[in-house]
Amino acid sequence: ETVRLHFPVPLRPGAGVLEMNYTGHLSSDMAGLYRSHYTGQGGGSEVMAVTQLEAIDARRVLPCWDEPAKKASFRVAVIVPSRFIAIS
Repeated sequence: ETVRLHFPVPLRPGAGVLEMNYTGHLSSDMAGLYRSHYTGQGGGSEVMAVTQLEAIDARRVLPCWDEPAKKASFRVAVIVPSRFIAIS
């Protein structure tokens, strides 16, 4: 739940941008980004990815500060195969 970032030079006060690549995983414990099942049109069991982003769970999905005093804007890209859809 904690990361320490080191920079080659001291950071100056003020606004800034931090960019990083991150790969998460699909869990099965109903927290963060997890796997769930539903009944498909053919009656069979299908799998979907869903999110639970309560307090600490958001940090299981992507690197972020989920604290009221440290809110920030961020952009997330989700890459899915063309046979699936992503709904936000």
